[in-house]
Amino acid sequence: VPIPTIALIATAVSQCALHDWTTGIYGPKKNPFRTEAWHAAYKKHVAALEKMKLKNRRLFMAWTRKLYMD
Repeated sequence: VPIPTIALIATAVSQCALHDWTTGIYGPKKNPFRTEAWHAAYKKHVAALEKMKLKNRRLFMAWTRKLYMD
């Protein structure tokens, strides 16, 4: 799975979707997933994933293969 795909999913789920639950009650459409709101978070995810890949390429590739297969 490519790094941009993982970063997009991580941003959408761990940042945007969970933000809708910050009060403990779901607020639909309270927090739309828009570029201007989430671009910085996406870039941080990309940078972190690139760093992981540089640190241990073999382990990173095994992890992304597992994401794809599961």
